[in-house]
Amino acid sequence: MILKSSLFLDIETNRNRELAFFNKSEQEIFRKIFLHQDRIAQLEKIAYLSRNKWSRIEAILSLGYCESPSLSDVFKKSLWDKDEDICYFSMIALAQTKTIDSAKILLDFLKQRPLYHHKIVSLLGQFPQGISAETARLLKDQDPSMRFLGLRILVGLKPQHLVKEVEALTSDTSGDVRSAACECLGDMRDRRSVVALLKCLEDDLWLVRASAVKALEQILGARSIPMIVHLIKDNSWLVIASAKKAIAKHIEDALPYIEKIFHEKDELAKKICVEIIETSGHAVHLCRNLLSENPGQKRRAVSIIDGILKSSPGYGLQVALNDLKSNERRAVLQIMQGINQECSKAMNQTNPVIK
Repeated sequence: MILKSSLFLDIETNRNRELAFFNKSEQEIFRKIFLHQDRIAQLEKIAYLSRNKWSRIEAILSLGYCESPSLSDVFKKSLWDKDEDICYFSMIALAQTKTIDSAKILLDFLKQRPLYHHKIVSLLGQFPQGISAETARLLKDQDPSMRFLGLRILVGLKPQHLVKEVEALTSDTSGDVRSAACECLGDMRDRRSVVALLKCLEDDLWLVRASAVKALEQILGARSIPMIVHLIKDNSWLVIASAKKAIAKHIEDALPYIEKIFHEKDELAKKICVEIIETSGHAVHLCRNLLSENPGQKRRAVSIIDGILKSSPGYGLQVALNDLKSNERRAVLQIMQGINQECSKAMNQTNPVIK
């Protein structure tokens, strides 16, 4: 049966307004109902001529669910309607077809209607990878905002065949474009991009450096640590935050570099290393490693905990002690006393040893 128009719109406007209103099985029912030439013609007439805008919207949405490639003329007209509601729902309906033709219409609309940039990028990012060639044309646009938006769309599409084109934009004149190129390369996860991303770690703009750090971690995982660890000494707190997050994800592999920093003179870098250990949840492992029978593991734990106690109040270690059994806590505090008697005494008062 065909839904009454008022019921149709009521269901529509109580669904997810950001993408598809109906699930796949419901959309299939709509196709069976409406994908007949006489019904499509009736819907087109309403979409073109009805004086009731909500009736027009219902018809436009229904045509979208038909996913008929012959309906582009309808959407070309409704998309440019002066009424913002009709314009908005036309974008939604057009995006349901997910064809190259509909992508072309939306990309053309993107260039001329800045108000809808975010929405169109979101919609196109859900299209099949087949539209990447059309989207790639934006990467060569003279307007840097278009190059930026093209990259934002490609982040969702992840077209591996465009790696070189995206890499080229890591040297763009616009910092926003360079940053978006780094983000796009990170999501593509292609190791061929590493050289270009390493250059971006030295970029003058903090946003580009931060994006390059994230991208390198996405591509290389723990192997990125030697490349990015020096950026905890960056002059931008946001770059430092990006490096901290990446390093914390691979804390075990980062420990040799953290230990080395604790033996250097940069006090701020030492404090940042303490924060990385604490946020990664690795402090409790360091405490247990003090009791390890592995000499190398125990030596590193002693060295790093020594650095922590000399660089900070050791709050993270105090919290870690709460996760230890009473006999483990007693043994750890005894070892810490040999490392730093004053700090271990304070932690013992906070975490009294059970006799």
